[in-house]
Amino acid sequence: MNLPEVFTEEKSNVNVVIETPQGSCIKYKYEKGNFKLHKYMPTGTCFPYDFGFLPYTTGGEGDPLDVLVLNDFPSTVGCIIECRIIGVLMVKQKDKGKKFNRNDRFIAIPVTSHRYADINSIQDLGPTFLKDIINFFTHYNAMQEREFKLLAVKNSDEAITMIQDNLTGMK
Repeated sequence: MNLPEVFTEEKSNVNVVIETPQGSCIKYKYEKGNFKLHKYMPTGTCFPYDFGFLPYTTGGEGDPLDVLVLNDFPSTVGCIIECRIIGVLMVKQKDKGKKFNRNDRFIAIPVTSHRYADINSIQDLGPTFLKDIINFFTHYNAMQEREFKLLAVKNSDEAITMIQDNLTGMK
């Protein structure tokens, strides 16, 4: 699979590669040009929205930057979706017996979305919606014996700067 550039011609939009579709109880991971079954989700959990990554970026834990895509409907593994970033959850997490690593979660809206077309910032989601997203990641990590701590919630401008700061170039 050829990965697209991170930023689109619009420069404010990004290409997100979907690893795990909304509603999936299976977590997939992109490795060496293929999507591999990484693990089964803990009992009773599934991804509430599409989950993917930004190609040619590297986050604090060494993997590409993670993106939760608030999509109208589930997409498919390997789908590339042009999105606008609305913000980021700055977080740290650690596996049992290890040290904390940054593992931020960017939040994005597909440019073709109807349901979320009027969402322009992470604050537009409202406190309950945002709390649900944070609770999902907290619970998902706890079920895998990992600690997950929210450090801050940042807007789209700060999120775009963070993405630019984490570009690694073509691999």
